[in-house]
Amino acid sequence: MRITVVATALGLLATTTLAAQESSELTRYEALAREMLAELVAINTTHSSGDNTAAARALEARLLEAGFPEEDVQVLEPAPRKGNLVARLRGADTGLAPILLLARIDVVEADP
Repeated sequence: MRITVVATALGLLATTTLAAQESSELTRYEALAREMLAELVAINTTHSSGDNTAAARALEARLLEAGFPEEDVQVLEPAPRKGNLVARLRGADTGLAPILLLARIDVVEADP
């Protein structure tokens, strides 16, 4: 389940659109992805008035719910409303090199 939530979260962050489908056709993971996307899109993360920390906390809650240990999920807030999420997914083979995945959780405003 942890890997599924991580993959879902990364997919949401890397993908800008989801194909419209009938809810009866959705798999459990597609439904979860859609639910998470709706939750994140509803959070204002624009630079001027948004709250990245709120989005980071929402993702943190999802990872903890999926079974990530608390020590492997952190929200860092270098400035008010500018929080970021750092999560560690431990591999089964400690002899392998780690990888780093990075994605934005904020929205860049379009000035008129």
